[in-house]
Amino acid sequence: MERGRRVGQLRGVVPETHHSVSIVELDAARSLLDFRAQSRLNARMKTDREKPGSLLKSSAVADLCQVDLKTIHNWANSGEIRHSRTRGRHLRFSPADIVEFLRKYDYPVPQQFLADKPRVYLLDDDRSTLAAVKKTLIKQFEVTFFNDPVDALISIGVQPPAVIVLDVKIADFDGLHLLARLAQLPATRKIRKLVYSAAEHMRTRALDAGASAFVVKADVQKLQEALLTLAGA
Repeated sequence: MERGRRVGQLRGVVPETHHSVSIVELDAARSLLDFRAQSRLNARMKTDREKPGSLLKSSAVADLCQVDLKTIHNWANSGEIRHSRTRGRHLRFSPADIVEFLRKYDYPVPQQFLADKPRVYLLDDDRSTLAAVKKTLIKQFEVTFFNDPVDALISIGVQPPAVIVLDVKIADFDGLHLLARLAQLPATRKIRKLVYSAAEHMRTRALDAGASAFVVKADVQKLQEALLTLAGA
């Protein structure tokens, strides 16, 4: 009820009842996510474009690869390098996207992209899972844990992670629906999504909904390996 009330207030309406995370809740979070993501992007563009953890412009990536801007745009348009676009259709690249591309084509990876731990958000309501994952991943990743999907969505809008890890089976919550929404939203489409769940029978549905990878609980070692691949660490 409290979660429904908070999300309802974001829309100017307090829902009467909420038994699960509904489309109304996710639509509210989506609107806030779009606004926060754009605000965050605008703020970042005022800082050093090559600061670790910030989004880079096409010119910065061109400098790294020692090619012209037209080549960067061609690579982006052909799907060779992951990217996002501002509302003005300008290309932006995350450090994880850049590291993945540089390694794929044997370019040297600048130390600035290796200095910071990749940011990972884990959405799960199982406390034992959180404890095991934290113990394994904390040395290589900056991990933030959430048991509330709305809180996770808002944080994604404020400070996007390199990878989102979630279980598709969370109480009163449709994980497959969230995956599909994250794959649709411009602000989150390029963020890698990893499903970490004991519901192995849902692997195909999760991948079809937009997951980049599926790891069966509780194989923390495979989770770590998948994250290293997805985050470009």
